[in-house]
Amino acid sequence: MIPDDVQEEHAETYGEVAASAEEEEEVETEEANDDLAEREIHMGHATMNGYVMYGWDHSNFNLENLKASFEHRPQSVEKALEGMDDSALQQDFEELLSIWDELEANVEDVEERDRLVHELQKIYRDLDYYVRENARFDPPNVTHYGKSVGYQEVKDQRTDEQIKREQESEETMREMEIHWDDRYEENEPTRIIGEEEKRIMGHHE
Repeated sequence: MIPDDVQEEHAETYGEVAASAEEEEEVETEEANDDLAEREIHMGHATMNGYVMYGWDHSNFNLENLKASFEHRPQSVEKALEGMDDSALQQDFEELLSIWDELEANVEDVEERDRLVHELQKIYRDLDYYVRENARFDPPNVTHYGKSVGYQEVKDQRTDEQIKREQESEETMREMEIHWDDRYEENEPTRIIGEEEKRIMGHHE
């Protein structure tokens, strides 16, 4: 317990210390929420790219694994929504959640499934560009967040940060080739994406 004379002497600054600690906690919470949102964008984009690229007969990108993703992907979206303070990004994540629910309800309908997967891919791709600054893919300019920051044409020159984001996306695709449930084991062999696949990933919608 702080003595009364000390409290009186530092009456003005004593409350400020507590307030400062609370502010730090708020900042840490915001950063954690940002990390959750960015991770969901990163993983969601890689996942949807996999289905668009490989269809439904791949060892990892197939109907059974899509059904299994209903157990964790929508929950990740919901978790990222908690405490999200950007209203435009919040609208996009709510739309993601709605489409995931619709996809689960129509997963046996081939046409609807393909349509909804493409819708998810477009949203994740747009957010990957505008939120994570991943310029590997052309932004389809379909999100509220992208509109809020000003839709842009594809940049001719990439920054170091954008190149880093691209490398992270490629690494995620390689990891998902090994472990669909997002786990990575260091000693497992990694599949290197060839130039032709890179070309498809960059232009296939």
